Amino acid sequence: MARTPAAKNQPQVPEFKVLTQDAEMVNENLDIIRENLAGEKLNPQDLERITIPSGTSAPAWAVTTAAGTKAVEHIDGIMIAITSPRAYWSKAMEEDGKSPPDCSSPDGQIGYGDPGGDCVACPFNEWGTSKTGSKTGKACKEQRLLFMLTPDNFLPVVVQAPVTSIENVRKYNQRLSTIPKLYKHVYTRLTLNKVDGDPFEYYEIVPQHMGNVEGDQLEILKAYVASLTPLLSNPQYQPEPIRMEAVEAAKAEAEAEAEQAALQENQERDEEPQEPAAQQPSDEGPASEEPDDQAPEGAQQEDPFAGSVETIQPGLMDNTEEGNQP
Repeated sequence: MARTPAAKNQPQVPEFKVLTQDAEMVNENLDIIRENLAGEKLNPQDLERITIPSGTSAPAWAVTTAAGTKAVEHIDGIMIAITSPRAYWSKAMEEDGKSPPDCSSPDGQIGYGDPGGDCVACPFNEWGTSKTGSKTGKACKEQRLLFMLTPDNFLPVVVQAPVTSIENVRKYNQRLSTIPKLYKHVYTRLTLNKVDGDPFEYYEIVPQHMGNVEGDQLEILKAYVASLTPLLSNPQYQPEPIRMEAVEAAKAEAEAEAEQAALQENQERDEEPQEPAAQQPSDEGPASEEPDDQAPEGAQQEDPFAGSVETIQPGLMDNTEEGNQP
């Protein structure tokens, strides 16, 4: 099974259990996961979570496995998915304890709650609105969730990348685009780098490319992720927010109705009788009473608008894409 050899000064890629099995064994593992779920969906929030240590701690990740929790200097894995959730609390955490956020978004685009709506245009997305820390940050907390398939596990772990690490993750993915490789088709190592920030020190995540998943292992990876994805759900964000596809459908229907009304108005205006233009006297005798462009009796009048305007049918812009449920 092919793996890209580690280049000079590049970390050695470990063996991934899920990629060293044949299709039959992979399917058996998926069956075990389904049976253990007892018919329920796997909420991504139930997956093992790995958070970045505080700036006063040792530079090590606390990783929990079936055998217990251990400290490691780096995390090796394959990022099979990345999400961009946001959360806003109207009161600082020290004032409000551990209450749920007033507004949250699973995809960083649309917020549900108070104030809700477009995350990018939200005033709490502005720098300098934070009530905690240096107070130069945003009141709405932004992060990246990195779903990492690790060498010894058949379920991904979730690495929480805070806002101070988002730029590093973005630049890493951009560098992969120059190869070009999808982030979910390469081996990635996550290390920690301490930053002397204001007003306190903190760690940032530094992703490192270890090699590419290739050959039959890449095909196993694609099949495994495709089979695992339907088992994931996020019921927290499914209740009754306004569905954007419904908004787009209503917008399309209104535009279609306006276009139909304009088309009908043009047709009615063209059908109004007009005064015949005065004809100049001619040496050839009086002009014919019948206009030259009048269709002969019994001929069908051609519609001058036929085929010139396309009618937009309501509902054609419906977006049936599944919502980004975290």
